[in-house]
Amino acid sequence: SGLTNEHLPQNHSEISISYSSTHDSDTVLGWWNTVSADIRAEVEPIINPSYDVHLGLIDVAFNSKAIWGIAPIQDWLGLDSEARFNVPGTSTGNWQWRMQSGQIESLNPQVVRKHIQISERLPFRFQSHTSKEGVAK
Repeated sequence: SGLTNEHLPQNHSEISISYSSTHDSDTVLGWWNTVSADIRAEVEPIINPSYDVHLGLIDVAFNSKAIWGIAPIQDWLGLDSEARFNVPGTSTGNWQWRMQSGQIESLNPQVVRKHIQISERLPFRFQSHTSKEGVAK
């Protein structure tokens, strides 16, 4: 925690990937539902209060300086811990989640597009220049 934490989006390097969650972590909503009040108090000021928390946390990841932003479908759909893929260090119950019929249809493509555009990832903001770190984008 703290403003100098390297994992905070504002401290990411351009040559990195920012993600709302991964296959080895809880969904962003599952994380939010179980995180301590102290962590919530640190995170709430950087979430846009006009969006549902899962979309606000996707925006936080996408608005980092990282060249890539990734949000799993479970996060876009606002699914909780029931949609978690994997719990590292466990040998049972992993990789069971499957998208249900009709779930993708519940995702409004205009909402996805809006959140990608807000972060200037559409059009891809790094497509035509070279970074200070020397990697062509």
